Amino acid sequence: QSTWGGFVDSHLPSSSSDKKRYSRMVSAKVALVIAKLCPCLFPKRAQYSTLASNTTVEIVNHPINGNFHELTETHTIDSPDEPESHIEDTSVDEEGQGESQESLAWARDVADALKRNSTTKSLDQGKLSSSHLKLLFDRLSIRQTEIICEGLSANTSITTVEFGCNGFKDSGAVAVAEAMKSNGTVTSLSLWGNGVRDKGAAALASALRFNSSIRILLLGNNEIGDKGLSSLAEQALKVNSSLVHLDLSVNGMISDEGAVTLAEALAVNSGLTQLNLSNDSIGNEGATAIAEALTKNSRSALKILDLSFNMIEDPGVKALAKMLRTNTTILELSVNGNIFADEGKYALEQALAHSTVANRKIKIDDES
Repeated sequence: QSTWGGFVDSHLPSSSSDKKRYSRMVSAKVALVIAKLCPCLFPKRAQYSTLASNTTVEIVNHPINGNFHELTETHTIDSPDEPESHIEDTSVDEEGQGESQESLAWARDVADALKRNSTTKSLDQGKLSSSHLKLLFDRLSIRQTEIICEGLSANTSITTVEFGCNGFKDSGAVAVAEAMKSNGTVTSLSLWGNGVRDKGAAALASALRFNSSIRILLLGNNEIGDKGLSSLAEQALKVNSSLVHLDLSVNGMISDEGAVTLAEALAVNSGLTQLNLSNDSIGNEGATAIAEALTKNSRSALKILDLSFNMIEDPGVKALAKMLRTNTTILELSVNGNIFADEGKYALEQALAHSTVANRKIKIDDES
């Protein structure tokens, strides 16, 4: 135990504030590792080749973000004619994603269904219906993702797209972004847990300059940093008024630098109503910049702001409290899990006590 303690002490930053920041960053990276490992916990799509052709199966999806999504209807899967004992031997690329001729054929099958606006088709860890494409824990290769996105770009019925924990990183996000430039029906796009970094975020931001249908963009549990957030702020939030919900939670590389650029966009944005920046690495400077932007922007529509589990101390929290005294749109503010003390807590309590906004809620700690 003493040896381990010595190792930790020797590897931690020296100052108290740096230690807090280091701890927060480690927590965020642990969450990212768990997200990356998700695909390893579920069977590969190739294992479905053991089913006889036209076999009817019932699919029950796995828990997503604490909620179970069940697909209780039975569907038909067209599988190749193979002996029941055969399980396809797929090669694995450097990112641990299997790719074979059959898996590419599967992706083309999905793309063709998208192009035809097909009604219902069962997938490995998700579904394709007339309005919803959901691919979860599928370990999609880059080529598979590109093929599916080719179909998605031509689809005219899908409104909700969810690529969850597929690990396709920036290249996959770029493929999705290209599809969104020509797709005009998708209103909700979710790319959680895919290892997307700044390049992928920039591609999505560029797509939002052309796309006016997407209202919900969920990018939680990725590896987006300040540059990626700046791209979204500069290219999307400053010019796009269609986006109402942006989730950038559990992106541990997002710090004050990105939050300041985001605040500049929030100072002029009039469309966003919900912003989730929880479990990032935002401190006093970022929180203060956001608070000042929301004070200045009389056209802001933001109702829900989640800054929980960041690195905000008393000065940042006091700036948020000051903002609440004049802002009339914020209905829910979450700052629990930060590192402020009684001074910051008192400022928030006073802001709530003198609020003229009905039903306003502030989450100060996990019990409040």
